[in-house]
Amino acid sequence: RISIHPDWYGDSVGEEWLFDNLRQDRELLVPPSNGLVLDFETVTPHLHWWDCGSMTADFWIEENPVKSDVNGSEKVGAFLTSDCGWEGFAIAEKWEPINTEKYSLVKIKVLPPEIGRNFMFKVELWENSGVMVETTIQTTKEDEWEEIYFDISGIQSRYYTKIAFFPDFQSTEEDNEWYIDQVRIVDPTDTYVDPDKVVKVFNVTAENYPNPFNPSTNIAFNVPLPSDVRVTIFDISGREIATIANGHHEPGRHEIFFDASGLASGVYFYKVETSYDVVVNKMMLMK
Repeated sequence: RISIHPDWYGDSVGEEWLFDNLRQDRELLVPPSNGLVLDFETVTPHLHWWDCGSMTADFWIEENPVKSDVNGSEKVGAFLTSDCGWEGFAIAEKWEPINTEKYSLVKIKVLPPEIGRNFMFKVELWENSGVMVETTIQTTKEDEWEEIYFDISGIQSRYYTKIAFFPDFQSTEEDNEWYIDQVRIVDPTDTYVDPDKVVKVFNVTAENYPNPFNPSTNIAFNVPLPSDVRVTIFDISGREIATIANGHHEPGRHEIFFDASGLASGVYFYKVETSYDVVVNKMMLMK
């Protein structure tokens, strides 16, 4: 850390000081080959934490309070929440940009105070906090270790250099203790993880209304990133019926009108494909 204190120990008021071109060359930090970013025993964090100025949050390293098959580590990180809804801690800043073309699975061990607490994962460009990606999940354990997973394959590769977490995100409850350990960014092909337990940082959502419908419906979908989007209709046997969209879409909500007056009653599926996610939903035509 470098800090500058103009007029140190002076008592002047209102004097203007100007500064420019302050630089220090430093190589980017590089995670180990096994993807381990942090475990509080062999790898310590380049850490800072914040709590919106309420001054009641705290972060420290202590003995693992609940050793289990999920996490038997000796040392873990502990975070005490304050009344701020946007508090958290950065565990890595100015790291080598994440190569998401290969290392796209983030594994985090968390011990939350309750089931159903919001936990935010965030990656950010360290020089500019406005360039960031955030994803929030809910915990499934209480005072017990669980491993959570984030798929960051949709993030622009070799761009983000900061990793942060926000326990109890948007909650204003004080003195909730969270524990965190063994943060890794790994190649998902080198390790088995149940796909149903992986949270995609970028995911497509879609719905159609009305459903059931006769004879037409609107298919609405949200895309979080600019991408070519293809929307196709299939019958229950998997035969492709029609392609109703195939082109570039900007982030946001989009709607497509689908007229099924030439089709028989029954179950159909629509598939929304982007470069980073695919969603398939069922719809019912009732004449």
